[in-house]
Amino acid sequence: MDALLNKTWKKVTVDGGELKADDLDKIMGMDNSNKNFVFKNTKFPTNYKHKNAFNFASIEYDDALWVQTDDLLTVTNKQVVRLGRTALESQDLNLLLKTWHRSPHDIFDILTIRNNTNELNMEETFKDLVTLTVDWRRKHHHSVYLRTDNSNNHRDLPDLTVNISGRNIQMSAHNYDEWLDEPRILKTLIRKKSLKDELVTLDEGSVRRDEIIAEIENVLAQLTIDQIYFEDGKAKTEMTKLAATYMITLYYRTFRAQRGV
Repeated sequence: MDALLNKTWKKVTVDGGELKADDLDKIMGMDNSNKNFVFKNTKFPTNYKHKNAFNFASIEYDDALWVQTDDLLTVTNKQVVRLGRTALESQDLNLLLKTWHRSPHDIFDILTIRNNTNELNMEETFKDLVTLTVDWRRKHHHSVYLRTDNSNNHRDLPDLTVNISGRNIQMSAHNYDEWLDEPRILKTLIRKKSLKDELVTLDEGSVRRDEIIAEIENVLAQLTIDQIYFEDGKAKTEMTKLAATYMITLYYRTFRAQRGV
């Protein structure tokens, strides 16, 4: 604790053992915004809570069973967050994704969960969100693309890829505009939802209603050209060669980012 309180370090790994809440409070109370911390194989108090638990440049909690949704909502400023064993529910991730979607600023760069104890319901996880699911043709593996609200024009990283494989989850924020067709498709999907939301507010016989119906038809035609199909109201497509190449690039970028902190 004396070495930590000296504040001359940039990265610390605590491996093994069990920490008391009082000692953790001292660590959390430091200025950690530019520091990298790893708690590996270290047992945490079951009901631990601290407002600064994610106030690090990067943070890894191998034992993250104590982490709750409101803890994750404190993450800001493009942080790298790595969690081991968690007990998050589908609705917890849904709230996190909605917060990311409507936030006026970037939240995390990378957020990974290695072993969530609860099975995730895909419908509940992405409820009320405009998404594009990419079929990897692999059982129990899903890549889902999201994009920020169009009104948020100050985000450096407006795109999010959520990869879910079994109980492992990885969320990576990027700017895909220069790489993929998915951002353009997502913009079209967002436009489609906006038009349908406006349509239900209009009376029969409204001139604007006819205009919207015509525009929806044009949007659907464009999505057909892009080989988008719908299952249970959610847009899906098959992985293109370009997207596959980029996802491989993304994997190594993520790996380097995690190794570098």
